[in-house]
Amino acid sequence: MNFGLFTAIVISRTVTDTQITWLLEPEHQLDNSKIDPPPPEYNLGGISGGPLISFFESENYISYYCLSGIVTEHPDYENNEFTIERLIAIRADVINEKGRIIFK
Repeated sequence: MNFGLFTAIVISRTVTDTQITWLLEPEHQLDNSKIDPPPPEYNLGGISGGPLISFFESENYISYYCLSGIVTEHPDYENNEFTIERLIAIRADVINEKGRIIFK
C-alpha cells in the first residue's frame, strides 16, 4: 500500500452541469513533462473523496490552480477491459457547505 500525491496532466474529457471526467491516454502524454505519468494499470483504489485540482489561465494570461471537484468514481472496467485511466468527479461549485450536491 502506498500513500501520496497522485498527479497527472490531462485534459477534461467531459464537463457537465454536475460532473467532470477525464481519461488519461498514454499515447497523448507530454514527452517533456516534469510530472511523470502513472505506470500502466496503476491501482487508484481509495482515491474517491480526494480533490481534483485544475490548472486555468485567465483572459489576461494569468495562470492559477483551482479546486474543480471531488473524486467520486474510479471505474475499473470499461467495455470488459481493465482500465485505470478514467476518473469521475463532482464539480466543486455544486457542493454546498454541508457537503451535499445541489442541482441548479
